Formats: sequence, C-alpha cells, structure tokens
Amino acid sequence: GQDGYASIFQDPPRAIQAGGGNQARHFWFYVQVGFESGSTIGDLGVILHETILNRPGQSVGNSLQDLYLGYEGVELGSQLSSGEISPFSIGGYLMINLSPGSSVANYYEQIYYIR
Repeated sequence: GQDGYASIFQDPPRAIQAGGGNQARHFWFYVQVGFESGSTIGDLGVILHETILNRPGQSVGNSLQDLYLGYEGVELGSQLSSGEISPFSIGGYLMINLSPGSSVANYYEQIYYIR
C-alpha cells in the first residue's frame, strides 16, 4: 500500500483506481536494482522505466511519484551495496527519508510543484 509514505511518493488517485498503489513493491524493486547496478545505472533504469518506456499517466502505477520513489530505492540499494548503510539501519533510513515531512520528501515536492 501507500501507508507511511509522504504524499510525494504515493500514487495519484487515477493510478490507484487502475490497480496501482503498491509502493512498497515498487520501492523494493529499485532497491534491488541499485544494489546490483549502482546509482548511475540504477537511476538510468528508473528514468527509462518511468518515462520513456512507460510514460507517466499511461500505465498503471506510472507517475512522477513513482519516479521519485524509484530514485530513492536506487539510492538505498547502492548505499547498502557499498556498505554505507547497514541492513540493520534500513528502518531508520526509511523513516528519515520517505515519511511525511522529511527533507527528501520536501525536496521532491518542490520539484513536483514547480512543474
């Protein structure tokens, strides 16, 4: 579901009505991509998947919110792979970065509302 995520990381209502809204699954997919591929290739994968290959708004669960959540998943995965973050710190990382009011959420909200 979408519980616990800042609104900027939640699928919009149209995506949920079409069967989207599984943000945890979406996020953890990108954690795996970041872990195995690193941040540069992982971010390129996010961009391709969320824009060019599946343009936002034309596929279930595709949205700018998913793009931003994908970037954060890749970041966590690459930090886990490099040892910057311990697996025991993942819960804290999620709370600090993805919850409502977090500085990361605020950053993406500014970008989203500028568009």
